[in-house]
Parts: sequence; structure tokens; C-alpha cells
Amino acid sequence: MKKATKIIVALALTGGIAASVIADQNDRKQSEDAKVTTSALAEARVSYQQAAQIALAQVPGKVLSLEFEQEDDRPIWEVKVLTAAGVEHELKVSSESGEVLEHEEDD
Repeated sequence: MKKATKIIVALALTGGIAASVIADQNDRKQSEDAKVTTSALAEARVSYQQAAQIALAQVPGKVLSLEFEQEDDRPIWEVKVLTAAGVEHELKVSSESGEVLEHEEDD
């Protein structure tokens, strides 16, 4: 009985250490991702105002949200637009060129 308890305690302690290492690695990865995104945002050639104008030129309506993201190592603006008819559109605008890379319509 004591041997089984020692093994369980040893496994629990080892698992705790592994979980702590994994959590620390995840924190470092998120910190690195934030630095890359901040750097890309600082270097963006297309501002958030320009991204909104580009999206509204494609889909007239009201901008619901605008977010800066790194997608497939490309800096983009994700713009959600609501039309007068109540249809929501999501456009991904390159922060480097202003090109609309994707356009999805939500049903």
C-alpha cells in the first residue's frame, strides 16, 4: 500500500513540474507573439482608418470591429462590417498593401 502511494505521489509531483514547464513555455511563446505583432503594427503601411475605408468601399455599411492580427505570418486588419440589410461581412485587409485578402459573408 505504501509503495502504491509513493508512486502516485511521485507521479503527481512529476506531472506538476511538467505542467509548470509547459505553462512557462506557453507564456514565453505568447510574449514573443505579442512582440512580433507589436512590431508588425508599428511597421504597418495601412492604418486602421485606411483599412476601415477599404472595407467600406467593398461593403457599404457600419464597421462593427477592427482588429490587427498576424495570420500565416502576414500582418492583416480584420474588419467586420454590418450592412443596412443586417448582413455581417468579415474582410481581411493586408496592412502592407491595402489589398483585400479575404471577404466572407455571414448568413
